[in-house]
Amino acid sequence: MLLSVDKPLNVRRALSKLLLALVMVGVSCLPAGAQTPTPTATPTPTVAPPTPTLTATPTPTIAPPTPTLTATPTPTIAPPTPTLTATPTTTLNPLTPTPTPTVNPLTATPTATPTDVPLTVTPTLTATPGCSLVPATLPAGTIGQAYSQQLTLMGGTNPVAFSVVSGAVPAGLTLSAAGLLAGTPTTAGTSSFTVRATDAGTCTVDAAYTLEILQTVPATPALFMGLLAMMLAVASWAALRRQTP
Repeated sequence: MLLSVDKPLNVRRALSKLLLALVMVGVSCLPAGAQTPTPTATPTPTVAPPTPTLTATPTPTIAPPTPTLTATPTPTIAPPTPTLTATPTTTLNPLTPTPTPTVNPLTATPTATPTDVPLTVTPTLTATPGCSLVPATLPAGTIGQAYSQQLTLMGGTNPVAFSVVSGAVPAGLTLSAAGLLAGTPTTAGTSSFTVRATDAGTCTVDAAYTLEILQTVPATPALFMGLLAMMLAVASWAALRRQTP
């Protein structure tokens, strides 16, 4: 078993030696000039990189301007010299008497005394020619009783607006824009007021009115009147009985 394994290995070795011998013989048989040239290494040129040249740029030097100081002369102010003026002294003569004025007690100057004069202001009424306000006067009213009076602008163009321009109507009454003076009076007395009527055209009339409100006359109760009539009837009947024999 061992011989079978080593035999191929010996054969291989023998073949290798034979091939090596043949190669050696072939090399020795070649001519001298036919030997294989030995390659020579070609030197690789070395390229040196260019070295940059730095040139220094000179920095300009700026000299600051030197300020020139100019001295300003200080003005010299001379103080004013006071001027003294001599005031003359008045010499009074002690021997010369001063005359004393004499007042005549019998002469009197009349003094004007102001007198209060009452001013009377008269109201100015405005009226356009051709226009008038009616009625000219107002009937009196009574406390607690309804009052109604219509004012009318004659010669005007409707619509007409009425208003009280001065004074005041009696308490409890009002004047409407249509000219109706109505209400129930609450205070007795006399009231004066001015009514102005203005139409849609150019007619404007002011009229002064005076309205008197009277006290209420107390009404006699009907029951009291009935009792009084019965008492009179009884008294008459008694008198007749006394006169009858």
